[in-house]
Amino acid sequence: MIDPCMTLIDNEKYFGVVKDDYLITIPSSSSSSEEVKNTKTGTSVLDPKTNKSFPTIQWSEPPQMLVWDEPYLLGLVTDSVEVRVLDTSGLERDNLIQVIPELQKARFLISGKTGQQGLIFAASISHLWCIEAIDIANQRQNLLQDKKWFLALQLTSMSDESEEDKYAITHEIQT
Repeated sequence: MIDPCMTLIDNEKYFGVVKDDYLITIPSSSSSSEEVKNTKTGTSVLDPKTNKSFPTIQWSEPPQMLVWDEPYLLGLVTDSVEVRVLDTSGLERDNLIQVIPELQKARFLISGKTGQQGLIFAASISHLWCIEAIDIANQRQNLLQDKKWFLALQLTSMSDESEEDKYAITHEIQT
């Protein structure tokens, strides 16, 4: 039996709970067991009070640990670490970004310094790894090649670029 797996997501707007090989997101401000209906139906779960859907993620198998690193969720599965995106827009079809098989012996995941994105530590009994995100410009270029437009736009809005550059890049992606 796998231990329960939960994490806070998106500046504590949601918390994620693993059920089988799905991560179900629930708003942290109004969570109740009645809000979550069917976890096996696809990409979202419906809140009957507001008729809003909560994003869900299907993993290759139930993750043992989760870490939120905006806009990514890293899940520790049996033989690797999977990097997936939480798509609140419903526009992205494939939420798998990367599989890191080199970390097959990892047993723990933890985010780096509070408030610092792009720095995750993985550990096994005898090893310690540092997972560091590449810069946003390179991520954006890779995402555009993979036709992941919404995520490229999301990363652009999070970047440290000037507002003029963000506007120009956003316009270029949208056209």
